[in-house]
Amino acid sequence: MVALVSVPAALALPVLVVLSGPEALVQAFALPGYAKAAGIAVISAGLGTVLALVLAGALLSGVAGRSDRWLRLSMPPLLATPHAAMAVGLAFLIAPSGWLIRLLSPWATGLDRPPLFSMVQDPWGLSLAVGLAIKELPFFVLLALSATRRDSLQPAFRAAISLGYDRHTAFAKIIAPHLLKALNLPIVIAFIYGISAVDMASVLGPTTPPPLSVLALNQVSDPSAEGWRLGLALSLHLAVLTFAALLILGGLVATMRAVAGRWASNGNRRSLVGTALAAASLVGRGTLVFAVLALLSLLLWAFAQRWRFPAPWPQSWTGLDWVWARGLMSVESLNTLWLALASALIGLLLALAFVLAERQARTVTTRGAMAWSGLAVLPLLIPQMTLIPALLLIDLNGLRLPPWMLALWGHVMFTAAYGYLTLRGPIMALDPHYRQVALALGRPRWQALLLVELPILLRPIMASLAIGLSVSVAAYLSTLTLGQGRIETFTIEAVSAASGGSRRTAAQFALAQAFWALLFFFSALSVPDLLYRRRRGLAAHVA
Repeated sequence: MVALVSVPAALALPVLVVLSGPEALVQAFALPGYAKAAGIAVISAGLGTVLALVLAGALLSGVAGRSDRWLRLSMPPLLATPHAAMAVGLAFLIAPSGWLIRLLSPWATGLDRPPLFSMVQDPWGLSLAVGLAIKELPFFVLLALSATRRDSLQPAFRAAISLGYDRHTAFAKIIAPHLLKALNLPIVIAFIYGISAVDMASVLGPTTPPPLSVLALNQVSDPSAEGWRLGLALSLHLAVLTFAALLILGGLVATMRAVAGRWASNGNRRSLVGTALAAASLVGRGTLVFAVLALLSLLLWAFAQRWRFPAPWPQSWTGLDWVWARGLMSVESLNTLWLALASALIGLLLALAFVLAERQARTVTTRGAMAWSGLAVLPLLIPQMTLIPALLLIDLNGLRLPPWMLALWGHVMFTAAYGYLTLRGPIMALDPHYRQVALALGRPRWQALLLVELPILLRPIMASLAIGLSVSVAAYLSTLTLGQGRIETFTIEAVSAASGGSRRTAAQFALAQAFWALLFFFSALSVPDLLYRRRRGLAAHVA
């Protein structure tokens, strides 16, 4: 994993510095719209991350001390839905002639034709921020629910309730500080992804100028040597901008923690923060409904043959021919399938081997654990628009891999990193006595691992595989750039069709993409339940 994932990621910045050249690094500042493109990238990523974090906290405060079953069941489908599919559905929902306006017209708005204003591709990327928040929300919620159970925070929360604190204030003072500490790395990963997202930015972001990541991609795609070097320079600028924004964010968080610490110990049983969380909880539930409506609008546009404004439903429907032509039996389907299966399996094996090596090294210090984790998740800590062009340069200057192998390598870097994040906690938390008993009975280490530990860890292993499959199906930049435009997948075609204005075609490709991602995700998660249906204790041994 170190050779395939960590070392290439570590070489990304030096490679870009050397091959872009100092002149291009300076000339990039003079590109038209550069300052605004950088501002859009920071605003959309920062606002999306903060909004997702606040809504996640609000939803969790509403279920604190109560059953969280509905929240656990509603998050995985949204998590597995690819970014491009959600972006296309959201664009179809809030566009001037989108489904939301149609449902309200003409009886509520009085409109018989689409309005002139547009909430999609607004000048400062606010619609992009909303799209990023909707996609990051289930990520934060599921990680926070897991951290809440692991840290056993419910007794302290119940004690605060018994002392007269209202539910939302108790959550803000007791549970929220622990969750923020547990979510440090996920918050950084979400922000870095948001600032470098190209697929969602191409659909929801502004175009004059586009966010910095899209501007860099446009320059990298320029066939001239000067345009190529400017694209590499912009990719390097994006990394510097990301790290600067994270430093500022870290300073703000440290300041807020100091203030919040004094506020949490002031003894007030009710607060404006608690009232705001209660209101935000309703907004969070509305956001989930909004996400479902976006997916439903995707389904409607995929099958709509004729749909005039302001009709709330299509007047005529397409047949099912496109399901086979563009869905199950297409070149895009085959490419999506083999890339997802191959990269998810390879990433799972690499992540599993790395975590087992970390356990074998018996790292007990915090600094040592951070070093291991940093090596594994390094591809997630570098903006994709910085990492992917660097990988292409490494290939062009030495490896000379075929496009399919290069694209597979790009997918594996991310599936392995997410696999590590999924597997590390359960493997490190596994009771070592299982392995020790197997060794005491004369079994070699490999048999103790294969016959005892891995069956117990089947649920987190399949969860890691499910996430890897979803990540690969949703991958856009690595397929487009490393595949050198020769590998057609649902993600590539959906973003291209959405950017070109073909609603039905974009919806059909995005729906097919979402179908495979959800099918892979839930098929992998159902394996432990099927194999261990008569062994309830083993099925739920490791969450």
